[in-house]
Amino acid sequence: MGEPDQPSTARMIDFWLGGQHHFPVDVAAAHAFEQAYGPCAPVFRELRAFLGRAVRAMAGQGVDGFLVFGAGVPTMGNVHEVATDATVLYTDVDPVTIRLGQSILAGSDRAGYGFGDATDIGTIDPAQLHRFVPGWGRRPVGVVFLGLAAFLDDATLTRTLDELYAAAAPGS
Repeated sequence: MGEPDQPSTARMIDFWLGGQHHFPVDVAAAHAFEQAYGPCAPVFRELRAFLGRAVRAMAGQGVDGFLVFGAGVPTMGNVHEVATDATVLYTDVDPVTIRLGQSILAGSDRAGYGFGDATDIGTIDPAQLHRFVPGWGRRPVGVVFLGLAAFLDDATLTRTLDELYAAAAPGS
């Protein structure tokens, strides 16, 4: 994969988390963002810590399959690294992030990465959904929707969450 010329929120977050899956364009954008808004690394480290606590709590309740929307880079304490016995399908809409995620997870039998628009669950490849979240729609699964609300208007967010609630099995 060649080096991208456009920054990615996912790779900027990887930079802020201390990861290794970002490019100079992402670092430059991260620094520019911080000039405008202040330090971001502590915020994203706390969000990742929250994700870990939430995933451990779900796994502790017997959830063993996770569907992650807007997944970003699947490292630095992400779902499959926390719930080590679970299967995980990471999704995103950014092709560069998807390819990067697929490269990172190559060879994993527990975690996959594919295209998925959180606002349209029908965009997820049914074969990937069946493989990595085999209980989808039939038994409780973990649905991770962390940070996406900031990118959606209220009407889209409401519709999206209603659709996810209807599609996921009770207890998800």
